Amino acid sequence: MMERRRHKRAHRALRIFWRNETVIFDGVTLDICPQGVFVVTNQLLPLNSIVDIELHLTPESLFRCQGRITWVNRGQLIHYPAGFGVQFLDMEKDSVSRLLPLCCATTEQQWPLLSN
Repeated sequence: MMERRRHKRAHRALRIFWRNETVIFDGVTLDICPQGVFVVTNQLLPLNSIVDIELHLTPESLFRCQGRITWVNRGQLIHYPAGFGVQFLDMEKDSVSRLLPLCCATTEQQWPLLSN
């Protein structure tokens, strides 16, 4: 299968909240890149849905933007969890500069995994 992404994905389990219309969900990410994120969830939304995203980059830093659902895994890829891929939309320049180091970080110490 041909890779369509321009950026390599970094595996990160970060806390994420997303809202579609009036319903708010929370979950965890599987991976992230400067273009988008994969959200692990059983709350699957239709392709091209627009969602408001709040991503917890660190305990002190939030990343907010809108996103468009570009891919949904309903079990067709058995090695991948249920969830959906989101393409980031309408990001401010300062948001991009905070997001890039997360996508390039190589150690879990720099960007710790979600803790319970």
